[in-house]
Amino acid sequence: MDADEEPTGGGSPLDDEEPTDDGPPQDEAKPDWWRKNERDRDRMDLPAYEPSQFEDGTYAHRVVSDLETTHGCSITFIGLNVQYPDSWAVWIDGERAFTVERSRNENGNTVYHVDAEEFRDRVAATVE
Repeated sequence: MDADEEPTGGGSPLDDEEPTDDGPPQDEAKPDWWRKNERDRDRMDLPAYEPSQFEDGTYAHRVVSDLETTHGCSITFIGLNVQYPDSWAVWIDGERAFTVERSRNENGNTVYHVDAEEFRDRVAATVE
């Protein structure tokens, strides 16, 4: 996981965030890791921060949190010894399940090259 990436699995700290897919939450509803990334980028005069997203614009942490609850599992994106733009592995309950292509958008934020529905289907097929 990159240093500027948000947690995506294992009980990510999202309890104070509204679970909608209609854009970023209001500042007071953003998890601490999101606000920290915004402050760090503001301080360094970098482009706006947004958490990693799937191709359809859905925030990955929201989908992962829902899937972890639904399937009672832990889901983590892991890139070990990778170089940009290598694929990252998706691990489910500590086991490598599949990989996803990824890139950075114009603001340097991660975009996974799969839409949220396909990701949900791939996770469901793995845990069944």
